Amino acid sequence: MNTDITHALFGHIELWSQQTPDTVMIDEGSQQLTYRDVRTLAKQIAGELRTLGVKQGDVLAMRLPTALSLVFAAAALHEGVATCQLPPAGASGFVADWLLSLEPDDSPLASKNIVVDAEFLAHIRERDALVTPQNFTSADALCRIVFSSGTTGEPKPIALTCDMVVHRAQAANDLVFGSSAFLCALDLGSASGFHTFVGALMAGQTYFVPGGPERNLEVITKHRVASIKASPVQISLLLDAAMREGESLASLEVVYSAGSVVPLGIRKALKAQTRARLINLFGSSEVGRAAEREIEDDDLTFAGVVVAGTELQVVNADDQPVEAGAEGAVRYRREHQATEYYNNPEVTAKAFRQGWFYTGDIGRLDEGGRLYLLGRASDIINA
Repeated sequence: MNTDITHALFGHIELWSQQTPDTVMIDEGSQQLTYRDVRTLAKQIAGELRTLGVKQGDVLAMRLPTALSLVFAAAALHEGVATCQLPPAGASGFVADWLLSLEPDDSPLASKNIVVDAEFLAHIRERDALVTPQNFTSADALCRIVFSSGTTGEPKPIALTCDMVVHRAQAANDLVFGSSAFLCALDLGSASGFHTFVGALMAGQTYFVPGGPERNLEVITKHRVASIKASPVQISLLLDAAMREGESLASLEVVYSAGSVVPLGIRKALKAQTRARLINLFGSSEVGRAAEREIEDDDLTFAGVVVAGTELQVVNADDQPVEAGAEGAVRYRREHQATEYYNNPEVTAKAFRQGWFYTGDIGRLDEGGRLYLLGRASDIINA
């Protein structure tokens, strides 16, 4: 990893465009872009963004097709500009400096609009690609905003710095990227989706754009994907599509489930249709992984064993740790975690306290570090 985090992001695109220029960086099915393609396009876009007045430290929201969003995200990394996918209305405290969209858009969630139409794309392809990267001002500079509905049902913007993105992407690499292909079915607007994209470019591998169950099935069968990360609903829809299309999921070795408890029916269906191990990941967009376990039983409360690098506690109403096996509120922390919601100090104060993130879950932790979830302190969970 490049020790200078401010250069590590776009710097990897530069690196792989020189070492393996013809490796596909973005695969959307009908369109593939190599590392050479993305480097050239990102630099052309970066030059145009400067001309339009986009500057370091700005926040660039996107309402674009995924592959196009990824190329613009690469250009933003080049320019030291933070990005996000445009959230639904009602994201408290969020207003971007710019919105990229296919058509004129007067969304209240952005100050200025850049229309990325055919004319715009034709114009940027005429620019040279000799623009020098500006990169980010520091490792603590805002790099990405992701949204989590969390426990309130309302989108909450999570501020991720360059340091957080680089280290969490590396953690994602350590978990899933190896000699075989990996698919994250969670979309680009999620923390997992974006970290998978950054992890792929850091590793010089291909980011497969996810989609509906048919698209995900196509990726798995065509590229012999060995591991996927998906929500329980996405796993269920994938299994249904495989049965409907008469396709085998023989290449799958590991299925990582994130977002909510895996229902018993899905556990049984996955075991019947594949030889894949089912791993439950418990964590949050705000902090990352907290616990994990391989699901081989019908227990719906066992979330997993607390993972290395995570400090997790169950506490009482006075925020004091309870004895092993006792019930209480779950809180945890890791290095390189988010520490605030973007422009939302009131909600930040409730969820981030004394360096801990409070998940909103009620649970118990035994002496072996096994976490059991027993319910919610809040009424709503985003499943």
